[in-house]
Amino acid sequence: MTKIALLIGVSEYSKGLTPLPAAIKDIEAMRDVLADPNIGGFEASNITLLKNPERQLVEESIYSLFDGRKKSDLLLLFFSGHGITDDSGRLYLATNQTRKNISGELVVPTAVSANFVHERMGCSLSNHQIVILDSCFSGAFAEGLPAKAAGTQVRIREQLGGEGRAILTSSTSTQYSFEQEGQDLSLYTRFLIEGMKTGDADLDSDDVISIDELHEYARQKVQEVKPGLKPEIYSIREGFKIRLAKVHIADPKQRYRKEVSRYGKRGSITIVNRGILQTFRTKLNISDEEAQQIENEVLAPFREEFQQRLTRYENIFTDVLKREKSSISALTRQELTNLQQHLELRNEDTVPIEAKITNQIKSYRQSLIAYEEALKAALLEESPLNEDRISEFSEMKDRLHIDEPDASSIEANVRAEVEEYHKNLAAYRKAFTEAVYQAYPIDVSTRAQLKKQQQQLKLTDLEATAIEAQATTLFESYQQKKQKYRQALLEATAGKQYPVESVRKQLQQTKETIGLNRIDAQKIEDRVYKKVEAHQNKLKQYEQSFSKVVNQNYPLDSK
Repeated sequence: MTKIALLIGVSEYSKGLTPLPAAIKDIEAMRDVLADPNIGGFEASNITLLKNPERQLVEESIYSLFDGRKKSDLLLLFFSGHGITDDSGRLYLATNQTRKNISGELVVPTAVSANFVHERMGCSLSNHQIVILDSCFSGAFAEGLPAKAAGTQVRIREQLGGEGRAILTSSTSTQYSFEQEGQDLSLYTRFLIEGMKTGDADLDSDDVISIDELHEYARQKVQEVKPGLKPEIYSIREGFKIRLAKVHIADPKQRYRKEVSRYGKRGSITIVNRGILQTFRTKLNISDEEAQQIENEVLAPFREEFQQRLTRYENIFTDVLKREKSSISALTRQELTNLQQHLELRNEDTVPIEAKITNQIKSYRQSLIAYEEALKAALLEESPLNEDRISEFSEMKDRLHIDEPDASSIEANVRAEVEEYHKNLAAYRKAFTEAVYQAYPIDVSTRAQLKKQQQQLKLTDLEATAIEAQATTLFESYQQKKQKYRQALLEATAGKQYPVESVRKQLQQTKETIGLNRIDAQKIEDRVYKKVEAHQNKLKQYEQSFSKVVNQNYPLDSK
């Protein structure tokens, strides 16, 4: 099998297109890694570099790349430069002659059509064809690519046609690709080369880097830097597994480091994988001390990164439980499953986290309930709380580890609830007291009205009965006070005469002592004094009659 590569880089453009200094450096770096006998294995004579070429040279070189090849030949076309689409979405590779007209439209003859590349690929006998495009809108290259064995347009994956064909693009058909500030190479190309040089793109650790592994490595690295950029790969069958490079790690320690990276991506090594590594390090003649040092160095970042993923899942799950008070809904559970997969966590990773957080949240909610119940009971006894009780509840918050916002919310709600409760008690007490004073004992109709009001105020029978008993006791006690004052007033007047000044003072003192209402006292006095007044009137009438008789017949005879 012969490996042949055509590397095209265009940094300089006509007016209207931005220069791309990294493009020339991209193809030089790609040449170096491909020509390395320990990595790419391409013969230097089989690698062609085109720097800022004219359109005709580009087309001739592409023609030559695919023409007259054997089935076993591996052909690589790499392009770094501007990609331009026309109004129909067709892709063109810009050359140093490419320009736009006064309307801002592409002058088509100055650029290389992707369709031209499609045609040359389709005409080639090679079953191992790779196209790598590091350009804007490079994803559009796959659109319209004809199937090798069919003459009609088919879906994108089918459009790629033929076994062993792979197209790698730095962006989708609608995205701008770009250079990264501060870097010599374009973003996508930099990670392609890095993956081959370091061997890190050998994802299955078989010491060979296939084209799909290389793309996946670069894609992940690109999206770590620019999450919005989405490199793509289009291929079928053997195209994914075209072997582009091999892994060259001369240092045994470096080889062991790579194996540890392969088996320790979760920050730890399983018993089975430990056995594999033991065999491997024996083969490489690495001592236990050297192996332990390598493992510590390699696993440390994996442990940190894995712990970060666990922590992220824990934080999100905690927020979910706080939001969904009762149980996790089916929709949220599916979202958590998606998150778990995104974070590359297993069930055995997340189940302990969920159990721990669930117990913590349950315990915390129980603490909130305990704090709420204790505060409510205290406020029902005494409101507002005195300083000693306030201090007790402050200590309780600390002991139960209750967050201040939650405590403040509970306190506000409980105070409002207790205040409303006391208002309801006062409202029922007032209604019952008025009813008692209007008519005692209370009749059936009034009792029904009071029952209805009790229900509206959400008071229990026990609470209502306590209020009624207290109000009735007060009513009866007050009635006794009224009777006591009435009796004292009757004794002072005997129903015949107004009390003298000294007796009036004693009566006033009696009123104050027993706490008699002024109006009620006045009513009692009015009734008693009415009798006294009636008696006094009778005395006056008798006196007047007697005086009249005396004046007429004095001395009075026995008759």
